[in-house]
Amino acid sequence: MPTYAFEFSTDRGPQSAQFTLDDDRPLQSQINRVIEEIRLSGAELRGRHDERLTVVWNGTELDAARTPRELRLTPDRPIQLRMVGQRRKLHVTEPPVEPFLPKGGYAGALTGAGGALLAWLIATLVDVLGGGGILAASPDVTMATLLGGTIGGIGFLGMAARGGLSGPLGLLVGTTLGAVGGAAGGAASVGAAQLASHLPWQAFVIGRIAAWVVFGAILGTVLGARWARQDLHRLADGMRFGALGGGCGGLCVTLLPGPADFWLIVAAMLLGAGIGYALCGPALRRAAAILDLESVEGKPIGLSGLLEWVVDEGTEVPLTERVTVGYEGGTCQLRLLAESASAPVETVMVGGRVAEDGMIVRNGDRLDVDGWRLRFRRVRSVSA
Repeated sequence: MPTYAFEFSTDRGPQSAQFTLDDDRPLQSQINRVIEEIRLSGAELRGRHDERLTVVWNGTELDAARTPRELRLTPDRPIQLRMVGQRRKLHVTEPPVEPFLPKGGYAGALTGAGGALLAWLIATLVDVLGGGGILAASPDVTMATLLGGTIGGIGFLGMAARGGLSGPLGLLVGTTLGAVGGAAGGAASVGAAQLASHLPWQAFVIGRIAAWVVFGAILGTVLGARWARQDLHRLADGMRFGALGGGCGGLCVTLLPGPADFWLIVAAMLLGAGIGYALCGPALRRAAAILDLESVEGKPIGLSGLLEWVVDEGTEVPLTERVTVGYEGGTCQLRLLAESASAPVETVMVGGRVAEDGMIVRNGDRLDVDGWRLRFRRVRSVSA
């Protein structure tokens, strides 16, 4: 068995000694024997109670569960026994998480309903299907395409505005996907309604409602496909809430008494509200936390000026050129870049205190940055 030189620090100072190692036995059991022989010599390895022993050879920490042969150790270099501090997990005491509905959830529902209302107005102006015949018995393909395009376009435009992204691009993508989904959903719902038309009146009523459900589910799924690579849950969100909104709309058109035109408008807006919420509401509720804008230079921000970011594991939210909020390991921290000519130093406050690089942002903290006031709110606790 080869003999290795061991270097270590004891209460007597740095020392070295020679010990033999079996090449085919795990290193850990042999290191334990080495430490015991050091103790029998009357010396103790120097270190604190919160430090751990590491075995280093040729500048690399060794896996003590492997054998010297597997580690390819050779006696020409010494083996060092070092005591190093263990990484401590950062514990931050935070206020408890309270349930709340993110602003983006009901903002999305409002933009979706607004898109449906816009479709109604366009249809009336160009006299599509006689203006008042919008989706009377089932979502007609032409009107369904218009409805899907406006719901998707206005919904995506609202999300882009709330995230500080390109509004025209969001409008284009949403309109295109919505028109495709609306056409597909309209064709499917027309087919379902035609099948139901040959059934007794009770089944006919169910068929009309089902046509709206099918239309909403298909439209919501197609719009949710925009995030299929990042979050497959968006597809299910679009299907569920699209079907729910469509079902509520179908119930209004089919069962409620009164002016048909009024209930048709209400039905279309319910459909749009369900899909608009599906695009962002459930995703916000699944996030670890949300950072949203509360005021700018002391002026409150309404839904029209809302900026809202999802804060989740591994994400970074750039607030200015030199101020970033990062989230890692369940902890939110403020990151301040060095001052430069293009990004001069600015005073950043977190919870009423002047912030430093790496400062922890806790649940409910307000961030004052360059005249903006934002609030960090956890959606779920760290352990959840």
